[in-house]
Amino acid sequence: MQQDNSDNDNTKEEDLELNDKPKTESTVRWSNSKLSELASIIRLKQVIALTFISITIILVMKFLLFLV
Repeated sequence: MQQDNSDNDNTKEEDLELNDKPKTESTVRWSNSKLSELASIIRLKQVIALTFISITIILVMKFLLFLV
């Protein structure tokens, strides 16, 4: 009797694992898409920051050259 119950428990666990797979795959896809969105935003912010720094350096150099 106990063995039957343990077999029954095992099949329930296996069923739960099988049922979780589609949810897990969709969650992974969702998180991958969110990560790629974040990566593109971070890349864009880096470009904006580098552009701002470059323009600032150019303006400071021109100002210093103008004083001399």
